[in-house]
Amino acid sequence: MRIHSAFLFIFAVSVFCELSWKQIGPGDIEVTALERSPGMLLAGTDGRGVFYLQGDTLLPFFNFIQTDPSMDTLTVHALACDKSGYSIFAGTNLGLFVYIMSMGAPRWINIPAVPATDVYTVELYQDSILFAATDDEIYRGIDGSGYFFISGSRWDTLNVKSFLGALEIPSFRSLLLDPDSTGVLYAGSVYGHGRESFAGVLKGSGLGKSFEKYNWGWDPSAPGVVSLAASKPYFMDATFLLAGTSDGLYSITANAKSWSVYPVYRPDSSAITAVYAAYRTRSLYARVHVATETGVFRYEYPDTDKVFARMEPGLPAVRVNALIANRDVDYDSLFAGTTQGLYLYADHPGAGNERNKPSDKADFAAFPVPFNQTVNFVITSDPRLDIYDLSGRHLRTPENHSWDGRDKSGNRLPAGVYLLTLKYGSKVHSYRILLIR
Repeated sequence: MRIHSAFLFIFAVSVFCELSWKQIGPGDIEVTALERSPGMLLAGTDGRGVFYLQGDTLLPFFNFIQTDPSMDTLTVHALACDKSGYSIFAGTNLGLFVYIMSMGAPRWINIPAVPATDVYTVELYQDSILFAATDDEIYRGIDGSGYFFISGSRWDTLNVKSFLGALEIPSFRSLLLDPDSTGVLYAGSVYGHGRESFAGVLKGSGLGKSFEKYNWGWDPSAPGVVSLAASKPYFMDATFLLAGTSDGLYSITANAKSWSVYPVYRPDSSAITAVYAAYRTRSLYARVHVATETGVFRYEYPDTDKVFARMEPGLPAVRVNALIANRDVDYDSLFAGTTQGLYLYADHPGAGNERNKPSDKADFAAFPVPFNQTVNFVITSDPRLDIYDLSGRHLRTPENHSWDGRDKSGNRLPAGVYLLTLKYGSKVHSYRILLIR
């Protein structure tokens, strides 16, 4: 792992300003894929490998850490990671790779069961079943994790073409597992093989055991699907499936008989490149974000006009390849991977008409991050420090502003994400720290 003097600084600034886009990190990198893992954001690029983005994403400091540089010559189409953040999967122009964080010297390892060709999309089901789609086939790794997915005996092909007509060849660009954990896998296909093509959505049951066309009410002349997303607002029982195409956005619910079309969403008619909608939200509105060749647009449901408004200011008119929310239920903070680097839509110190107010939160730093043996804390005051696991179990009260990765009984803890809390009087602030083994 290449760590460029990795210090994680977190500054105590409370800011009130208008939302805007701000470039995060270098602007000469094309960001092609985004994924969240515990405690960090993952950014895949075109020819520069995969980066971690670490820091408090609502504050001005971010730390880019590049993974093993062996991926530097590849284009990363898609990323996925398990819930612990131990294993990261990357679909590239030369096949599927896995990066195992718990290794002593993490590195990217090719998964040979998937051909060394473009892997456009990757989905992980309950940390044990991995789906990877090439141009015209979907591969499935069963009952694996990390190293176990490298074994070819754990892989099979779903033979999707057998469920289509003789002249219907899919060209997959997107996969989506049903977020209700029903074992349903949706696959979006574009026109990629001339007249012998299938474009639209396929619905796979039993984790890919069988497929059917899912194009009820679909315009036969509509272009193929480049991105799939799902949303389930708290005020509705139904889950919306969203399909982004180069000619518009479609949506459907489980009980609907046909897809609805959102034709009026782009004032410049630019093609959709990605769709993002958080699955569950406490927001009054269900927001759908659409990335295009010229920017990012947002639609709020209910909105009878079905009009997508451009999200401004600060983002140049560039192609946006990927979108992801800052946090699971945070719609006002959004990352966009573009041809000119990574952008964050949020309240930015130094942008707009902000009004700083004093904070009782001291400056704080932790290094190195991730850590293997000992992590050190630099704090300008003397709060109470405590370490918890993600379930909320108290593990240790660090001494001397450092922690050796052990619990209060001296037991060596496994690799993973842990919570450090700093208590100042009646106020408590928490930070995530990644331990690797």
